[in-house]
Amino acid sequence: MVFYTAINIPYSALSGVMTDDPLDRTSLNSYRMALAQVGGFIVNAATLPLIAWFGHANKAVGYRWTVILFAAIAVLLFLATYATTRERIQPPPTQKTNLTEDLKSLFANRHWVIMFLAGITALTFIIVRCGTVIYYCKYYLHMDERATSAFLVMGNIGFIAGAVATRFLVKACGKKYSYIITQLGLAVTCAGFYWLAPGQRTLINGLQILNGAVGGLNATLYWAMIADTADFAEWKFGVRTTGIVFSATTCSQKVGMGIGGAVTGALLTHYGYVAGVAQTATANHGILLLVSFIPAAGFALIAGIFFLYGLTEPLCHRMREDLTARRIERELASPQMVEASVTGQ
Repeated sequence: MVFYTAINIPYSALSGVMTDDPLDRTSLNSYRMALAQVGGFIVNAATLPLIAWFGHANKAVGYRWTVILFAAIAVLLFLATYATTRERIQPPPTQKTNLTEDLKSLFANRHWVIMFLAGITALTFIIVRCGTVIYYCKYYLHMDERATSAFLVMGNIGFIAGAVATRFLVKACGKKYSYIITQLGLAVTCAGFYWLAPGQRTLINGLQILNGAVGGLNATLYWAMIADTADFAEWKFGVRTTGIVFSATTCSQKVGMGIGGAVTGALLTHYGYVAGVAQTATANHGILLLVSFIPAAGFALIAGIFFLYGLTEPLCHRMREDLTARRIERELASPQMVEASVTGQ
């Protein structure tokens, strides 16, 4: 997990330094989110056949070589990413790295603070819903394992479609209002499950696809907006700390995941859930609330708070122009450029 984190944080931050174009950043994060789901499909589909192929009658050997194969492919892909990407947005050359000062400027960036709080809150309620959906399928809908897997896959398919479509929503509404719209969309699609009876499978599956699509839009927007807060820090404070912006944001999500897991367990216990037996009416109603109204309330809360977020499209456009002008000015004032102008080269 240490190595995974050491790779994933700079990988996430790449979109903030490969380009300063807001729509291009959105596209980069769309590809990232959509293809992460595709990677998950590939692993889920290939793992058991590979175990059987490598191990024959020995599953332990099959698991070992399957993991080795996935690890080798991952290393090659990481190296390919390193070799084929370029950081075009560089920090000011006079900037000195100081963790204490970097953290001060980070928490002085109110737009990032709002994203930080949104990350904690969103992940809390996402984990509450995701942590309960298996129980919802098993005890409330009475689905078997095959139907449950199909239900979860439908959400993943919706997520991919939403992630791919994010650029079009941003172009129409801008990132701030797109994020508010998608949070409200998550609230509405989660709440909708409350009124669907177990026998309404078609409507339930359709709402799951719609919920996944809105989730794909929302997740893509979140990471594209984090890059904007790094731009704001450079524009406002003259310090560019893209890495710490993304790493601290990742930390907020881990905190949200931890809180979400604890809340899920506590609420299931509160409603009387008991594993492996038929649930009481109270427990089933609690499970239904955990996949509907409770996460819906959290997403609606984030939408309301997000009106305080100030990085609208006009301001992002202004920041981009100002930062571009500063970088050109620094290049013209660099010793190499001065020497070239003096020698006429």
